[in-house]
Amino acid sequence: MSTGQELELFEGCELVLGGAPWTVEVLEPHRGTVALRNADGEEQSVTVRTLMHHRNCRLSSRSRRDLPASDRGRQPKTLKDLTPAQQKVIEFRLAHLLEVETGHRSGDPLRPVAGEPKPQYDPARTPLLAERRRAKVTELAELRRREPEQAQMAGLDRVSSRTLERWAARYRRWGVMGCADDRWLRPCTGHHSITEPVREAIFAVRSEWLGEGSTSRGVNGARRNAAGDSDHGDASVALLLPTARLASTLSANTAAVSSRQR
Repeated sequence: MSTGQELELFEGCELVLGGAPWTVEVLEPHRGTVALRNADGEEQSVTVRTLMHHRNCRLSSRSRRDLPASDRGRQPKTLKDLTPAQQKVIEFRLAHLLEVETGHRSGDPLRPVAGEPKPQYDPARTPLLAERRRAKVTELAELRRREPEQAQMAGLDRVSSRTLERWAARYRRWGVMGCADDRWLRPCTGHHSITEPVREAIFAVRSEWLGEGSTSRGVNGARRNAAGDSDHGDASVALLLPTARLASTLSANTAAVSSRQR
């Protein structure tokens, strides 16, 4: 599995092992074994140790409890989804985070660079993580004063102890992508639009609503379909099926107009 990520196992969860989905049928923590089954009914038994050290094993997004429902079942976000400039920012952030957590920017005490670990980041000399985070905040503040443009380009111009704490928690869950800014990968919903027949049907039904009380969503949809069918034929009926967003918007607008008229 990816370095720095946690693998949460529970019966019924879905794992992606070597690019193929497998469901955890039986989990025996006391024995350290896991029984897996794929969609074709094929079964295999592996150890938890094998999964933890597998180079291509992760928890499917369908089973990720830490993800919102809208992100489950989708391909996980990776470095390939970022621009080269954003990848560079993540490298800077991760290096500073690992120096705070381990004393080494690589995160590996066996591969130190010259001058590592610095006393303020050495866990042996500064055992309290909170103190090491405060030292890093002070260092980055000095960098911001000396080279403001470089600090801003590296995404280090607004870093507090709480920021480092949040990056560390996200890094343990999602690996290097935990240091990414959520706004970089925010899905774009685009601009919602409707066809002219739908627009005409909406306004036709709206004109009937102004003098009436509240109606159900089903009645509203039936009226829109009837209005579109009478003006544009059966071909428009498929376009006029009510949606929750459209119905709720129309109801709110109509209620507001009615209250003003009263």
